[in-house]
Amino acid sequence: MVPLKEIKAKDIAEKPAEVISPEETISEAVGKLLKTEERVLPVVEKKSFLGMISLKSLLKRRKIPLNAKVRHFTFMPPRIDPDTSLFDIADIMIYQNLRALPVVKGERLKGVVSIRSVLKAAAQDPLVGGARVGEIMNPSPASLSEEENSTHAVRFMVMEDYRALPVVDSGGKVTGVVGLKDLMRVLEKPQSKSSKGEVRGEKEPTEVLVKSISTPPVTVSVKATIREAVERMLSNSTNILVIVDEEGRLAGIVTERDVLEKIIRLKKETRPFIQIAGVDDVHADELPAFQEIIEKNLKKVERFVEPVAITVRIKHHHHTEDKTKYTVSLKLSTPYDIYVVEEWDWGMSTALNKCFRKLQKILKKEKERRTSR
Repeated sequence: MVPLKEIKAKDIAEKPAEVISPEETISEAVGKLLKTEERVLPVVEKKSFLGMISLKSLLKRRKIPLNAKVRHFTFMPPRIDPDTSLFDIADIMIYQNLRALPVVKGERLKGVVSIRSVLKAAAQDPLVGGARVGEIMNPSPASLSEEENSTHAVRFMVMEDYRALPVVDSGGKVTGVVGLKDLMRVLEKPQSKSSKGEVRGEKEPTEVLVKSISTPPVTVSVKATIREAVERMLSNSTNILVIVDEEGRLAGIVTERDVLEKIIRLKKETRPFIQIAGVDDVHADELPAFQEIIEKNLKKVERFVEPVAITVRIKHHHHTEDKTKYTVSLKLSTPYDIYVVEEWDWGMSTALNKCFRKLQKILKKEKERRTSR
């Protein structure tokens, strides 16, 4: 299993299922967008990447003629290169509110990294996939009444930046889920001549009740792991899972974004637990230098693995008048393995440095074996 910090864009990028040219129409774009999982399309002309067009960007517009050209509604997202890390990809997706990023080299589109690819990779990591849904769920989510109309729903969701919301009845029980894709299917069908040929007609927009276009909710338990939640999202082609109480009332939701935020917190907040044992007889003046060595070498270790805990155990023996022999054992715990090395020297700090050098040689060889497979 490859640690999260080693996963790059080139490892999870895929060839886009659909692309669109700048000269195609919005009508053609909507048709393609409704077929894609990510609701976003790369705009490509003669193999050159020109930008992207998304379902959400179209819904934000007040009025769009269906025969308008795609080039007028293209936006340029942040580009990533093949070596962009998964952590950086998650960062960009969260802060730019995107579900797919283009992998571009020069002006050529090399692939697309989708949010689904990021979640699938992250869910295999014990620190992400092993956590519980209850840790990341939103316990007080917004919702739509099943009696609300589609026009209000799309305005509310676009304004508040929701991609999907649970639908509830008058008693608060969950009856379904509505996403932007469901709303676009309604809005692309004009109700009258005044709105014919528009994605959204201002005068007489198509209106239906939310309950008539909602889809059955996909539920998950608060005790389920994030890995299980991601598997349910992927297998059901949904970006939202619903948590209900014993009576079927809305108790929370988990979205793709919640999982992305877990990945980012892991990057920013995870710090290895460090323990030094056997220091009772060590002179207090020696400890700061000892701790500095641990911190310095920890950064080198992080190039190879994700440290969860480091335990250093010191034993001293063979006292002479001015010299003490030290044996230092170093135990490194990662999400995947445990490593133990031991060295001795007449200087405690020297013995510790020897341990870290030995450990780094082991980790380097393991990384070389992984990358050569």
